[in-house]
Amino acid sequence: MNIRKRLLSFIICGVMALSACPLTAFADDSVYTGGLCEHHREHNEECGYIEAAEESPCTHEHTEECYRLVTDCVHEHTVECYSDGILPAEGEEKTADACAHVCGEESGCITKELDCNHEHSEECGYVPAKEGSPCGYWCEICAGETEESDKADVTDEIEETDEIDKTEEIDETDETEESEKSFSPMSERAIEPKEPDNGDGSKTDPYQIGTAAELYWFAGLVNGDTSIIGNETQQNTAAWAELTADITINDNVLNANGNLNGDGSDFEQWTPIGDYGEDGEKIYTGTFDGNEKTISGLYIDRDDGYIGLFGYIGNGAMVKNVGIVDSYINGSSSSLNVSVGAICGYNSGNVENCYNKGTVSSTGTVIGNYAGGVCGRNMNTGKIENCYNTGAVSSTGAASSNYAGGVCGYNDEGEISNCYNTGAVSSTGTDSGSGLYAGGVCGNNYGTVKNCY
Repeated sequence: MNIRKRLLSFIICGVMALSACPLTAFADDSVYTGGLCEHHREHNEECGYIEAAEESPCTHEHTEECYRLVTDCVHEHTVECYSDGILPAEGEEKTADACAHVCGEESGCITKELDCNHEHSEECGYVPAKEGSPCGYWCEICAGETEESDKADVTDEIEETDEIDKTEEIDETDETEESEKSFSPMSERAIEPKEPDNGDGSKTDPYQIGTAAELYWFAGLVNGDTSIIGNETQQNTAAWAELTADITINDNVLNANGNLNGDGSDFEQWTPIGDYGEDGEKIYTGTFDGNEKTISGLYIDRDDGYIGLFGYIGNGAMVKNVGIVDSYINGSSSSLNVSVGAICGYNSGNVENCYNKGTVSSTGTVIGNYAGGVCGRNMNTGKIENCYNTGAVSSTGAASSNYAGGVCGYNDEGEISNCYNTGAVSSTGTDSGSGLYAGGVCGNNYGTVKNCY
């Protein structure tokens, strides 16, 4: 019976591990982000897809007829140009009665100026560039939205099998106990920050970050937290870094409905990379490359103004190629404007090729309350490109203005392009004078938004 029990324990652990992974309709582990799939094999008028096309150049070659002659004499008179052989005094008007100069192309007085009247036609082959439009089709089957019930059935079967086994066998082996503990959704975790073994934070040799401990150390370096980096290591807000592996900080932060598991007390809290500080001394100005990796299990529930994986991204900084999954990101304050986003709270730099599948929320009681799936607030030099959000975003509170957007809560003269959102967005005010703003891409926009949906 012990052999049978041990074998069944391994099977249970394997199934539970698989059930914790995101489900998709494809067999190649790719993440469905909308568009073509096995249920939508070709684009049509309903999905709105328009294929972009590059410009085909004109093949017309200019001939003599395409130019006109322009005369602008550049000859300067000499003494030979005057019959008396005397140049006029300064300011004196005198006719050059003996000048033999004749304007021509050789003297540079006559030049050719392009004046082509050619009109594009089929013969010259010119075709202007055509701006494309993304496919708006969303397949719930491929997105895994209909698979939750199947996953629940598997979990029920596992629990029933486990109960039968416990009835038959009273004594449990140590291996079974360890297996059950390893999959506890609220297991305790203590992360000790550790400096990466490779890299020095420069552009040519960025820090190589592959563990949660190294990521926490990097945050401490940017923030100048001596409790993490010590007194001998100097703060570096311009440090370069790149991920070398997917990183998990907490397990099972969200339940199947996208809500926080429990009250969060058992999760390791994340401190955002970068902040404004007292006088801008903590603003992140380096480059962070996620290398198409994910950061899972971010848990943030704090009273602060700038909340996210990054708190404050400065002008010229770059954060790219990183995804946030299974994360709960909430910011609140009774004395500060609150800017909350999965990638960053506040952006004056560049955010590219990033996405969020976690839950983002903000609660404030002063002037502005900003929540965005990717970025809370995007300022005039800020650019957000090729990003998307599928998680829930909400902004609530007694602040005079509450902003919530799928990609960005408030776009303040910044630029957002080639982005989309499929997550739920809501803005709720608890004060009768609250201004409520909610949008699929932006809660409010005073900048540029193009090719987004």
